[in-house]
Amino acid sequence: MTPNDKSNLALAGAALAVMIKSNNSSYKQYSVTAVVTAALGVSQPALYGIAIPYKRVMIASIIGGLAGGFYAGIVEFYSYAFVNPEIAALPAFISPDGPFENLINRIIVMILAF
Repeated sequence: MTPNDKSNLALAGAALAVMIKSNNSSYKQYSVTAVVTAALGVSQPALYGIAIPYKRVMIASIIGGLAGGFYAGIVEFYSYAFVNPEIAALPAFISPDGPFENLINRIIVMILAF
């Protein structure tokens, strides 16, 4: 598992919260694109456009990444292939032996980080 797996979704969740709370329509539109790109593995728009300018958003994304990483460390799940992180990489967490508990743990980590 790569270190930025959880941070991308944490930034996507923080950008979604900014999108919901913002009153500025152009900033809402920017936040939508930041959520989508961060959920697909490219977190720079969410990081530099939303999280760094707003300290509380940055702290919230750090806490989300910490929660996801803590759970991932406890259950010791891993990837069966080297892939780019986030939603498109879900098939890489399915065990070749058959049980889906590793994939279920991955989904839990994604929800916690978000």
